[in-house]
Amino acid sequence: MSVIVCATGIGNQSRFVQARAVEIARKQQGRLVFVHVVDVAQLGELDESLLEAAKTELAWLGSAILRLAQDRAHRRGVHADSVVLYGNVCSTLEEFLSQQPVDLLLMGEATNEALARFAHYIQDELGIPVHIVRGE
Repeated sequence: MSVIVCATGIGNQSRFVQARAVEIARKQQGRLVFVHVVDVAQLGELDESLLEAAKTELAWLGSAILRLAQDRAHRRGVHADSVVLYGNVCSTLEEFLSQQPVDLLLMGEATNEALARFAHYIQDELGIPVHIVRGE
């Protein structure tokens, strides 16, 4: 059984990525895992006293998005697991991918050069095909 990982964020584009992941998992009868990485550094400069609250809120939001994605997958006949991770998006996702067999990673269109380089790195160094989903 193939393992499909769908990296999902909180933006509108994530719904397109999730829908494509569900479609692929359904066709391949694969195992689908939605992953969300909580990275408070993406918020920019933040008062130290707010870090824990920001992390908690981002984790709650990520969990809610993952539950919605799982529900949409379930309604299409696809069982999906979900995982919330913490840290730098690229390094945390790389570590997650390297610790288990993964046949395909789906991501939204890179919004910055670092994410584009990350997608190439995952393909070239970990040997995991990366499918970039563009929003409509």
